[in-house]
Amino acid sequence: MALSLALIEDHAVVRTALRLLVERTGDVHVVGEAADGEAGLHLIASTRPDLALVDIALPKMSGLALAEEVIRRDISTRILFLTAYENPAYLVRALEIGALGYVPKSAGEHELLSAIRQVSSGLPYVPPALATTLVAAVRTGGGPGNLSPLAVLTPRERQVLDLVTSGRNTEQIAALLGISPHTVHRHRSAIMRKMGFHDRVELVRFALANDLGEGRPDPEPTQGPMVHQRHTP
Repeated sequence: MALSLALIEDHAVVRTALRLLVERTGDVHVVGEAADGEAGLHLIASTRPDLALVDIALPKMSGLALAEEVIRRDISTRILFLTAYENPAYLVRALEIGALGYVPKSAGEHELLSAIRQVSSGLPYVPPALATTLVAAVRTGGGPGNLSPLAVLTPRERQVLDLVTSGRNTEQIAALLGISPHTVHRHRSAIMRKMGFHDRVELVRFALANDLGEGRPDPEPTQGPMVHQRHTP
């Protein structure tokens, strides 16, 4: 019996290449394609494929948010992420959500097909290079928790994230941190890109699920009362 698979990737050329690759095996059937997270969720919910090959950075709904929703709805489709993000923090987040596999787009055809077969059989797949990083973290006593997706953020981006999720607007954040509103927008865009989010709702949902923003003290001004001495990132 052929393995049913959904392709959820925003680049049409990549989707075409993936379809040709997997269907060339003869025992994988692509049930459909989607170019954004919302369409991908609808595709999975309506077709219930064995496996979904999902990019993390998707329009409208990130791949991480899509996977969370699939698991929340108790849909049996297994999730395998195929992504350009090779930071182990994203792997940790994917596994925390409940995805079974994570393959970087730099992987070869053989590795991708092996991951598809492994995940479709119910076994997790982790790239050897990222697995080595995780093992090293555990051996040094840091543990995978130190590879939280928040680890990809700079200290300033963490401050901005905390303030956004505490309900501050751009102008308030700029005043508290002594930076310009433009710089706040730049940090927020970097946070969204690094975390795989595409709107503030996804960002706030993640923050609430991870107890961010609530009960945190406001950052102290660097020098006396708040004065816009200089706009630093």
